Amino acid sequence: ECINCQLCENACPYGAIQKPTVPLSNHQRRQDKKHFVAVLCLVPIGVIAGALIGSFLGEPLARWNPDVRLAEQLLAEQLGTAEATDATDAFRSAGGDPKQAYLAASQLQQRARLLAIWIGVWVGLVVGVKLIQLSLRRQRDEHRANRSGCVACGRCFQYCPVEQVRRGNISHVSEMVQLDPP
Repeated sequence: ECINCQLCENACPYGAIQKPTVPLSNHQRRQDKKHFVAVLCLVPIGVIAGALIGSFLGEPLARWNPDVRLAEQLLAEQLGTAEATDATDAFRSAGGDPKQAYLAASQLQQRARLLAIWIGVWVGLVVGVKLIQLSLRRQRDEHRANRSGCVACGRCFQYCPVEQVRRGNISHVSEMVQLDPP
């Protein structure tokens, strides 16, 4: 149980001790609520934006598949806009049907588009949830070590009167800190 003596603040060489939060004014509290509602309203917009971006990325992602590239090359050769390649020559010599290649490529493009849409939705949702987490204020009533900055050196415990009482080094916290009367 922290008594907020502030001894640990100066004891930490890494500045990893977080102070108790100051209570918010009514005006600040109203502003925070408005900000939170605005962020909540932005989450669906972010999800929709992610889905739209994903839908545009589906076709380029599908081109990573060699079957899709082969079908596009076959179509370009059929239209006379491209020269024959080793891949298309091998496809024809193996007795491949261009219509089947087009159908398979179309199915792969649809799957890639759907996958890209879902990935976009997921990314939009993750960003939205992170924004919600950032807009929430956490209330701290006592001094605490910041988990990301603490290197577990233990100096804060050496200076903590409550910890010294627990260890039996002193009998009461007033031996280290002058307590304010209630």
